[in-house]
Amino acid sequence: MLTPSMCGHNCLFLAQIADWTWQTVSTTCGTAIYRETNDQGLPAYLSFYYLRTCGSASIQSRQLTFGDELDVVTTAFNFGTESMLTLHRITRLGDAGPSVEPVTLDEFHEHRRPNCLYVEALNRWVTRSRPTSNDALVRSSPSGIVTAHLPAVPDRYSPRGTYDRARRLGTFHNPEEAYETIVDDFTVDYTIDAARDLNGVGLVFFAAFAVIVDSALLKLWTRLGRDVTSFMTRIVRDQRICYTANAENDSRLRLTLCLWRRRNEPRDEVFNVLVHDIDRDCRVLVTTLWMQSPEESHRAS
Repeated sequence: MLTPSMCGHNCLFLAQIADWTWQTVSTTCGTAIYRETNDQGLPAYLSFYYLRTCGSASIQSRQLTFGDELDVVTTAFNFGTESMLTLHRITRLGDAGPSVEPVTLDEFHEHRRPNCLYVEALNRWVTRSRPTSNDALVRSSPSGIVTAHLPAVPDRYSPRGTYDRARRLGTFHNPEEAYETIVDDFTVDYTIDAARDLNGVGLVFFAAFAVIVDSALLKLWTRLGRDVTSFMTRIVRDQRICYTANAENDSRLRLTLCLWRRRNEPRDEVFNVLVHDIDRDCRVLVTTLWMQSPEESHRAS
């Protein structure tokens, strides 16, 4: 059952998904996940690297509210000892009770259920290369982690090619498809707020980045003449994020947004956001959102 700290038009539900992810890894891999160290005795953290969320008109993370009862089914996969792939199937709990059927990669990629929210997460174990810096995090497996017993990820379902391409091109979208460019270069600057954006170990929380992106997206949304209500009721069918770096506790970020619209269905839109650390001159993340805007918001723009 969702409590106020687990839902809302911000990072709270995403943070809850992170908790479910960590709990799954801890249960299936025999890790003390909140206190893990590598072979050198340095803290090792299960950081988000790639995240894909697929919803529908019937279930969106932003629609969930106090008291909603959910059925959450999670499967962990073997992606080596330095990374973890988990897949969540989330739906509203019905009269039939909890599901006993595991969620599979075949279901996610080929036979997605219409009333379910799916979240695919690739996490990497990292540690700091310098004790007081979030720069240059390095891969670092925790001592004793066991993954060989988990189901393997078939090559056809591996997200590696998808996020490698997005890192190279700066988008998960293929702009050569039947889309026209509406906005090519809208920028928003943001400075990391140490009082709000850091997690308990001093890293910028992965879900805080998602809020920073949404805040910039809202600025573009209103610049297009759309109202806040239509932003809150938009349908995000698919969102993919690749986190390529963390940020320092006072980093200045520049977010560059693009918007494409499908020519034969103008309510189908693709927003792309690149986040760049100005002082370190490095990319922090790339994210692409495939969404359906409300009809009235499209008329406004």
